[in-house]
Amino acid sequence: FARNEVWRSELRLWSDALAKSPEKVRVLSNVGTILLESGKPAAAEPLFRRALAREPEHRRSLVNLAVILRLRGELAEAKSALERALAKLECYDWLVFTSVNAVDVVFPLIPCPSPTGRGVGVRVAAIGPKTAEALKARGVTPDFVPDEYVAESILPGLGDLNGKWVLLPRAEIARKVLPEAICEAGGIPHEIAV
Repeated sequence: FARNEVWRSELRLWSDALAKSPEKVRVLSNVGTILLESGKPAAAEPLFRRALAREPEHRRSLVNLAVILRLRGELAEAKSALERALAKLECYDWLVFTSVNAVDVVFPLIPCPSPTGRGVGVRVAAIGPKTAEALKARGVTPDFVPDEYVAESILPGLGDLNGKWVLLPRAEIARKVLPEAICEAGGIPHEIAV
């Protein structure tokens, strides 16, 4: 019966795992992510920093730390964390741009060679023709642009997402529909607030 209490919520489950394995990077990152998504960035930050002390290039921890630092207005450190996450861009299956602003903020930080689209390396998706044009102006032909210009319409074009990593540079106030749908499809979304 004691295990039933642990399984009652995702936070309880991962907090129990953290109590048993306080140095595991995945556990630290998962508890931090749950806290961040629950609106508790101050509680999440030390967990991401501990994860990064053990594995300095852990993508999920880097992305989430960048989000926290940006929320706090520490833009130089946020940019550094974002650059480190983007240095691991080849580990992602998809890079999904939801706005021209995301393209403008993220593209200068992407290390060379940058993604080209056209099914080579990390695949690139754009929501809407203006976002696609912003990518094309940088030499990137999106692998997918949905017919409708809303986040939900992009999911079918990404194909089988089971176990695939998806990087989502998006506005802080963006709806959670797309990352939630990616999770439901078995994918692993990493959001970057831009």
